[in-house]
Amino acid sequence: QKNPVATGADLVAYSGFSDSNYLAQPYNPDLDFGTGDFCVMGWVKPLNYGSDIIASRSYYVSGSYSGSFTSFLLYTGKPEMRISDGTTTSRYTAANTLPTGVWSHLVFKRSSGNVVVYVNGILVTSGTDTKNVTNTSATLVVGREPSDTINAYAMEGSLALFRISATAPTAEQIAKIYRDEKPL
Repeated sequence: QKNPVATGADLVAYSGFSDSNYLAQPYNPDLDFGTGDFCVMGWVKPLNYGSDIIASRSYYVSGSYSGSFTSFLLYTGKPEMRISDGTTTSRYTAANTLPTGVWSHLVFKRSSGNVVVYVNGILVTSGTDTKNVTNTSATLVVGREPSDTINAYAMEGSLALFRISATAPTAEQIAKIYRDEKPL
């Protein structure tokens, strides 16, 4: 579903994600970041404290992941980024849950091996990771897990201004993006 983020707004949000309603992009080599920098950011308005997948880039077949993957989710309401090289998975989870029914700006980024998660322009967790996330079979799925099974942790809420890049903005740029987009 595509609806204005607020009454009278021009900006729209996507919602109504389910096992059969989600956004998907087939394999795109521009998203093979290897061990390099990348950033995923956007606005989320959760409705509950479940485990909701915001987006995931992976290859999922016959009930399991194959190869490297990256996932961006709300794990029991807490923003979390998962990075896997196909063997080992690292999790970077914020300490606090997001408020439900309220828009929050999320940034998941890796820059020079440093992994950070921001909420509303504020750093909430960090770590280090240089796993290779290239997967030439991966599909990007927004709004649910890229699973071939039902109950794939569909996002129960709304997403707006979601984007991915092979660059990693600075802390100052993230704070400015948050301030600039908040009035929208």
